[in-house]
Amino acid sequence: MTLTPSAKSVSARLYKWFYSTYLPTNLCPYFWKSIIMYIFIVPYFLVTVSLLIVDKFTGEDDFNYEDTGTRFFRGIAVWAVLWGAICLLVSATGIFIHFPKNSPLVALMTVGIAEALMGVIILLFWSVARVIEHFKNRKRKSYVQTPNLTIEFIKAKYNKYCPKIEWRDE
Repeated sequence: MTLTPSAKSVSARLYKWFYSTYLPTNLCPYFWKSIIMYIFIVPYFLVTVSLLIVDKFTGEDDFNYEDTGTRFFRGIAVWAVLWGAICLLVSATGIFIHFPKNSPLVALMTVGIAEALMGVIILLFWSVARVIEHFKNRKRKSYVQTPNLTIEFIKAKYNKYCPKIEWRDE
């Protein structure tokens, strides 16, 4: 028995987007994966909607070619960066505006200050690691030994051949 569903149906397009793969040729995996997809599509979309927005602004179209897990964790990272930016913004405004002690903005300000300190520490470690890597991988200027024309002429006479000379423009 052969089924002929449309590849442009909503279910098929959601399947291709959710799993970042081609449509299967067998009904059994398509059916069960579709059931799983419909269960997780709303939370998955809420996490990855940030990537859709970021990719629209950056002009990247890699979103459709990433696997589900990579896309999910990139979405979480974008939301974490957004949360961090909000906390840092509240911390910056806390310098100029005094918040009440029991305000949730004080907690956001504390988190923002902790994030800023962590960011500075991470940036410091990253910078030190880059400097160390630079010094390990730097190329020393090595002396390139050019052949001596006199010695090469004597070798050529002894072996009875005539070497070709290529002149460099320096």
